[in-house]
Amino acid sequence: MYLGIHDGHTATACLFKDGKITACISEERINRIKEWGGFPKNAILEVLRISNVNPSDIKAVGISSIFPPIKSVDELECHFLKKLAKFSIKFIPKSIIRSSNLRKLFLEIYEMLSNRKDYVKNELEKIGIKANVYLYEHHFIHAFTSHVLSKTRNENLIITLDGSGDLLSGTISIGRNNEIIRISEISNYDSIGEFYMRITQFLGMKPLSHEYKVMGLSAYVDENEKQAIETFKIFKNYFEVKNLKIYNKTGAYKSLYLNLFKNQI
Repeated sequence: MYLGIHDGHTATACLFKDGKITACISEERINRIKEWGGFPKNAILEVLRISNVNPSDIKAVGISSIFPPIKSVDELECHFLKKLAKFSIKFIPKSIIRSSNLRKLFLEIYEMLSNRKDYVKNELEKIGIKANVYLYEHHFIHAFTSHVLSKTRNENLIITLDGSGDLLSGTISIGRNNEIIRISEISNYDSIGEFYMRITQFLGMKPLSHEYKVMGLSAYVDENEKQAIETFKIFKNYFEVKNLKIYNKTGAYKSLYLNLFKNQI
């Protein structure tokens, strides 16, 4: 039996055996706190109960990111490093921000110096799970999951896109059998998900939660209306798709998007 854990917002645990999921549940379903983030202790205990498995039966535990993910909306701007990144983005060359080698080096250094794995291991031992803990790169997990759960594993084109995960916001890969071959990466700075989240926030809704409401509202727009046409023209110039990558052309990042929207929309 193997245990999978996501400890960011909407924290979740799943249990699987022989390549099949036996149970999966989010912590919010138990503690009744919507989109709760953190170590999903109750969810872990529940998937063990559902599957009728003892903690000692767990052979290994996989975590869905190397960096600790955002646990709540409150963490979007409060961390010092996030504030530093937001205001220094204007001065750092974009070639450095988008450097794949620099990102990998940063991840390796973080994994060596951080206590993330030890923290998870200690929390697991409190509930009787004494298994090896493995940290996996966030977008690799997205890609691998979609590949192995597809109808065919011979060859799949895999595209991942989200707000952020281990310093990336998207990837393009080829899945062949049990192998994932990554052919392109999209940096955090170029994140379409971050942009969408800030639009949600700009409209007075809750980021990391109400994005689906913005999507639903799109059905009510008259595409021939003058304001809709003008807004589309503005947004169209914000990003560029080129050579299997997305490029942010705004110069804005994180909450700086809000200032951009106020001035242009």
